[in-house]
Amino acid sequence: MLDRVATYKEKTETLKAKIKKALTYPTAVIMVAIVVTTILLVKVAPQFPRHCRVLVPSCLHSPYWCSLSQTGFKPGGYFY
Repeated sequence: MLDRVATYKEKTETLKAKIKKALTYPTAVIMVAIVVTTILLVKVAPQFPRHCRVLVPSCLHSPYWCSLSQTGFKPGGYFY
């Protein structure tokens, strides 16, 4: 009886180790993605309004028009 319990415990520990090993890479990827997203939101995103004032007329200062102006979209509905 104790032999079965010991075998069960060993298999359980082995399975736990395999699961931890398998989850290491996805966890690292998610952590890096969170860090990169945070840096982009804190450092890069606040700079867009400054650039949009130069690229877009004053009546079109919404983020929607700002992103469209950088793609070459003109308010007339055509791409130039």
